[in-house]
Amino acid sequence: MARPNLKRYEQRFLEAVRHRLPGVRGYREAGAAAQTDHRLRAYLADELDRYRDQLGTLRNLLIRRSRVDLLDDVEFLAHWMTQLADRFRTADYTYADFFRRGELTLDQVVRLYELDTALIQAFQDLERRMGEMASATDLGLYLQDLTEAVRQIQTLFEQRTQITGRPWGP
Repeated sequence: MARPNLKRYEQRFLEAVRHRLPGVRGYREAGAAAQTDHRLRAYLADELDRYRDQLGTLRNLLIRRSRVDLLDDVEFLAHWMTQLADRFRTADYTYADFFRRGELTLDQVVRLYELDTALIQAFQDLERRMGEMASATDLGLYLQDLTEAVRQIQTLFEQRTQITGRPWGP
């Protein structure tokens, strides 16, 4: 199997996100902020779905390397990624009021921008880790790395959600 071109993946991801991550002005204008927020979250949810779909390759690799003991962990990770992607998508219901309240304060804008930038970096990290699948020598450690990358994305999204004044969860 050919090694993935990580530089190309990174460039593709950055190009796709650049149009979805607003500058400060995009966060300050209420209408633009809500729309941009929706586009960014939808894109990130789609990326999570894409990464989750790639876990099928990991399942096959585990079977070929006789590591069926890790299959349940992969299924858990896939389920977790699905739930997280759904939360990214359905955050419209919690974020809508937040962005309709009017112009955000500078502190809110800075915090949202920092969290969105960190989220994008966390997604880049997950992308990089997914690209290392074929070369992973210890699949147990590799799976732990993937799980930690998803945990980081969830933590950042929880922090982002707390800014809106809404609790995390259903």
